Parts: sequence; structure tokens; C-alpha cells
Amino acid sequence: MYHRFNENKYPSTNIRMDMFDEQMKIIKNQGYEFYDPNNFLNEFNKVKKNKKILITIDDGFKSFYNEAWPYLKKNKIPFILFVSTEPVGKKGYMTWDEIKEVDDSDIGYIGHHSHTHKYLIDMTEKEFINDIETATEIFKDKLGYVPPIFSYPFGEYSLFMKNYISKNFEIAFGQHSGIIDNNKDKFELPRFPINEKYGDLKRFNSLINYNPLEYKSLKPVEKKLENKDNPPKLIVEFFDDQKNIKNINCYSNDGGSWGQPNLAFEKNIFEVKRPSNQFDYSFYFNDHNNESGSKHIDVGMIKIGELKIAKRGCQTAMNSPLARKFGKGVNTFRTGRRATMSKLGLNKLGFGSSTPRLGGKSRRKRRKRRKSRKKRRKSKKKSRRKRKKSRRKRH
Repeated sequence: MYHRFNENKYPSTNIRMDMFDEQMKIIKNQGYEFYDPNNFLNEFNKVKKNKKILITIDDGFKSFYNEAWPYLKKNKIPFILFVSTEPVGKKGYMTWDEIKEVDDSDIGYIGHHSHTHKYLIDMTEKEFINDIETATEIFKDKLGYVPPIFSYPFGEYSLFMKNYISKNFEIAFGQHSGIIDNNKDKFELPRFPINEKYGDLKRFNSLINYNPLEYKSLKPVEKKLENKDNPPKLIVEFFDDQKNIKNINCYSNDGGSWGQPNLAFEKNIFEVKRPSNQFDYSFYFNDHNNESGSKHIDVGMIKIGELKIAKRGCQTAMNSPLARKFGKGVNTFRTGRRATMSKLGLNKLGFGSSTPRLGGKSRRKRRKRRKSRKKRRKSKKKSRRKRKKSRRKRH
């Protein structure tokens, strides 16, 4: 999943074009095919013999059209461009003519990304439905159809939102990390976010060689928690015929330090019992298949805070509604919100924005000093004018 291209002042959502070019070459050199979005839809429930890579781009920034679109067109790489209808045509965003140009091509596929691109999970049910329906009507008017693929803004959703989306779209993507397989929920599909911080070639090479760790179900089903359910109990149910389940390890990040949480494993059900009063919790499942030598991994995260959780990958640890709760400090990973790294326990792990910037108290202090200087200058000018006036009267 990509956002901006060659916009270096946004490192948390940007990828340099030279790095993007290298990533596309790695995919080709390793013999993987790019998934055509039409085929992805039609073949979703079929068993795949070979792995394919699906490229998605969110938000429809102008930098995509100026930088990545010519490259993708030249190299005939198919992709999905998720568009929010409200910002279209505004500064920094594509116009409808540019979106139509992409849509009319053989490789570009437009996806539904809501109208406002606000935190939909904070809206009432009525507001959420209105936002989606507004975008739907605009798509009908501008493109002549409604895109059947949806992407949750910021990857956040509740059970109500998911159920509504499942009745109106064919599939939906989140922003939690993981590999898509036949057993994944069609309306909670994972994607690996790629940017300057987490787009280095070594990591990228690892990501495209991951295989999915399949599971039957993952609880809690509701990704928006009430107080009574917070903290939640994580339960993963595997299939009865899965091999090497006992070899799976789980690692958690509670308050900034990695370790193994309190686990319970009975038959094919894996339960993670977590201590109370921990607001940041991530987990890995790793199964190393000795026969094939391939690494099977599925990454997820449950975020706890402000009555919400969202499945996340470890590398997107700062991208959550949690960041809104803990004040100011540095830019969060992808949302553009700020969170205090020490509170989130991420500074030890190297997560978060690659460009921490002054915020909160520091910024307020600077503003206060500027205002104070301005006030003093005004006061001095006023005093000088009074003195001049007084001297004139005397003469």
C-alpha cells in the first residue's frame, strides 16, 4: 500500500521514486506476477498455485499522478487507486479528469475510499452511512459506476461499519499488515504499508516472500471496544488439520518491552491472556516450516485505548486511534496525528515517524514568545508615538 510519491516532506506516507522502481524490479526479478484487480476479484475464492502481488495506492494525491502514474503506465503494472471524493480537485489532489484518465486505462482500477476521509469510526451510524452514500452518488455522476472495492480510511472500522460495507461492496481493505489467503475475511483484508521508513529493500524483499499463516477465526470480532470489554481477550482458532501448530510463538509489546504474554493453548485454540491497564499490545505468529524452508507469518495488532481497537502490524504501531488519546509530541506513522512516543513505548522499538518534529509544549512556547515579542514591539511603537506627540506640543 502506497500514498505519496517523491513528496519528501511527508516521510510517513511518502516513497521515493528510485526506491519504488527498485521495489518493482525486485518483484519482477523474483518471478512474481502483478495481480490485475479484475482477476483479483474474480479469483478471490479460488485456490492459487502461485503468489501474486497486488499494488494499491490510497487517497489520490497529485504526486501519484505526476510521478507514479507515468511509471506504472510505461511498465504496465496494474493497481487499485482508492479515491475519497471530497478532496478531489483540491490542492495536492488529483482532479476528476485525471482520475478518469487512470480509470480509462487497462491497468488502473478505481476504489471507493469514502467521501470525507475522516475518522469514520468516530461518526454516528447515520453520519457514516451518509458519508459513504455521498461518495457513492459522486462516483455515479463522475465515473458512471460505483467502485466495488472499498478501503477503510486509516484502516479503522467497527462491526457495524464492516457489516454495512459487506452489503454494498465486494471486498474491503484495512491497513493492518498481513498476507491475503482464501481464509481471510473479504471485508478485513490486510495490506503491508510501504513508505520511506518501512520501505527499505531488505524489508521489502522479506515481505514479498512471506506466506500466510491460516486461521479459522480471530476474536474479538468487534474492533470497537466498550469499557466493559477493555482490555479484550484475544482468541485465535486454527483448523483441525493444520500442522506444527504447537510450534507457533507469540510475542507481545506491552508498554515498550518485548516478551511472551500469558498464553493458553488447547487443541486448536490459541488464547492470549493479557494483563490489565496495558494500552499497547501487538502480537506475532511465526511458524517456520522446516520442510519447505519458507517462513509463514501473519502479523496483527490489537490497539487498546479510547474504546477502540484495530488490528495492526508491528511496523504500523503508531497508526491508530490510540494516538489521538495521548496528546502531542511527534507525528504518528500514517494518520498525521501526534502521539507521545514514550507513552506509547515506541521509542525503544524504533517505531513511529522517521521525522519527529517539535509539537505540543515546544510549539506553544514558541508561539507565546512570538506573541510576547510582537506585543512589546507594539508597545514600544506606541510609546515612541506618544513621546513625539508630546514634544511637538511643547514646541
